[in-house]
Amino acid sequence: MEISKASVTAIHGLAYLADNSDRSPVDVSVIAKELGVSQGYLAKIFQRIARSHMVYSRRGPQGGYLLASEPEKISLLDIVEAIDGPVVTGRCELGPGEQCRLFQRCKIRRQLDKIKEQTRELYRSITLDMFSRQFKRA
Repeated sequence: MEISKASVTAIHGLAYLADNSDRSPVDVSVIAKELGVSQGYLAKIFQRIARSHMVYSRRGPQGGYLLASEPEKISLLDIVEAIDGPVVTGRCELGPGEQCRLFQRCKIRRQLDKIKEQTRELYRSITLDMFSRQFKRA
């Protein structure tokens, strides 16, 4: 399972926010400059994150983004699913579920399901605070 470029950017952006907000909003242009990405691209990513209630935004001259909860409560699974949709691994290439002609006697389905659940649990166990601290202001 690959993590998309957008999800990696979201992780970096949220880690920056976790380390630098000090309960003050951080403008997306500041984060974009730090990450070396376009402001428009990062703004679209943060809009998706905001829809998942991991951050909230304030408008106006002192506006920007703030984390909606503590970094240790935001998981890698939360971030990736906010950007890319459900994390699905171990998907059978022969067809989904009962559409597959081998579904009833499939030899690998249980193992694929186990891989899927273990991957989700791993993603759930990794939290934003594990990624932060690299952007601390001097």
